[in-house]
Amino acid sequence: MLRCKISFLLSTSTRSIIKPSKSSFLHFGPLITTTTTNHYQARQKVARSVAFSPRKSFSTTTTRKMSDEDYLAFLNKANQNPSEGVANTSSTDNKPAAFKTLGEGVDVPKVLQEAVKDEWYISDADEKFQAVGLKSLRGNKQLPDEEEFAKMIGHWDPENAEVEILDPVDWDGDGKYNKVLEGVRKAGGGGDVRVYKVGRGDGVRWEYWVLTLGEGNKVLGAKVLAVES
Repeated sequence: MLRCKISFLLSTSTRSIIKPSKSSFLHFGPLITTTTTNHYQARQKVARSVAFSPRKSFSTTTTRKMSDEDYLAFLNKANQNPSEGVANTSSTDNKPAAFKTLGEGVDVPKVLQEAVKDEWYISDADEKFQAVGLKSLRGNKQLPDEEEFAKMIGHWDPENAEVEILDPVDWDGDGKYNKVLEGVRKAGGGGDVRVYKVGRGDGVRWEYWVLTLGEGNKVLGAKVLAVES
């Protein structure tokens, strides 16, 4: 009997300890529930603000429509000649089509005319010889030097002309143009004969002038164009 009472008392004490009191449930339950609810609502607000907030554009590029006047001005500038309005001071702009071969009041001797008749100079482009009759600029019965020769034939830049004086033997070592050389020598009464080589300014075309002094302070001879590429 005593054992039964002790068991009953122990069972009753254990249930009273394990069973939570109503006051404790009311105290902790609402706090936990309220905190969880507030935290959930805060997360929902943040999610909605991120999902539905408008995105800002970081592009700074602006597009401006070009007017018709601006477009026409652009086209005119693009098609403008870069050299337009720039003064061209090159002396080669005044190049003559041909150098001067006959001076005023100078008659070409018949022997010289016969010497160049049907005579051709062989180069990359075969050309026919022409008779020459000019007035000497020296007036002292001497053939001109390089610059004087350039002035005499009307070169566009006498001081810088490409002129070279050759010996007839160096110019015609094979005797191909002996008829021309002999005709020039006879026109000058057997005097000195020189060959003047002058460039046309392009490095390809050259002219050979076979000259001597004639009576009356005249420069007589023959000239021909050669193309030497």
